[in-house]
Amino acid sequence: TAYRPDPVGRVVLGQTAQALGGRAFGEGDLAGAGAALRRAVGTGPTTTVASVSVSRRPLAPYAAGIALALLAAAAGLRRRPFRT
Repeated sequence: TAYRPDPVGRVVLGQTAQALGGRAFGEGDLAGAGAALRRAVGTGPTTTVASVSVSRRPLAPYAAGIALALLAAAAGLRRRPFRT
């Protein structure tokens, strides 16, 4: 079966937006949504802000190390004879 949106969803979304002091827009009302965004943002001068340096740290080596340590521990436990 094809997707059919819940007919009550639009009403619930509209009521929620109204309760929060906002407005909900239909899927075909891109112009209305854009106009509301421009009113909310307003106009004014723009400023330049300092750039933020982003660094990446790969986590895969840490995950692999933990997995190997757990595997080694499990293998070590398996080798020991069970004492009663």
